[in-house]
Amino acid sequence: VEDIEAKFIDATCRLLKRETLAPSAPIHLAYDLTTVGWYGEENRWVTGSIKDDNTTDFWHYAVLSTVSPGQNYILGATPIKDGSERAEALDRMLHRVRQNADPDFGRIYMDSQLFQADVVTKCRKHGLNWMVQAPETPSLAA
Repeated sequence: VEDIEAKFIDATCRLLKRETLAPSAPIHLAYDLTTVGWYGEENRWVTGSIKDDNTTDFWHYAVLSTVSPGQNYILGATPIKDGSERAEALDRMLHRVRQNADPDFGRIYMDSQLFQADVVTKCRKHGLNWMVQAPETPSLAA
């Protein structure tokens, strides 16, 4: 899996090196977790794992992408087993992007599910300012 992840990121980083395709600096990022639904018998995917009871989600992916107007790229996507791997997946993908393209990163946007100490620590390690979606509360809206 890590070889496929590396090839994906290496190929995408080649886009960042092309002047006409690269987003303007600083490059802002988005990091999210996504799932592919599991539909049981009709689905032809084969796996050695067992889906959790009372769930419809099975495959989990960590996705790192750019968020520049008109120039959005998925930099990397990697399967993860559970939420405990999300910080390490982010760290691994950011490290590989920096090895291949060394872009000037701005901030990274994340959903509230990623507002965890280990994820924030990895953002700080890579010098990224982070922004997390949070629900609006009456005390903050005033």
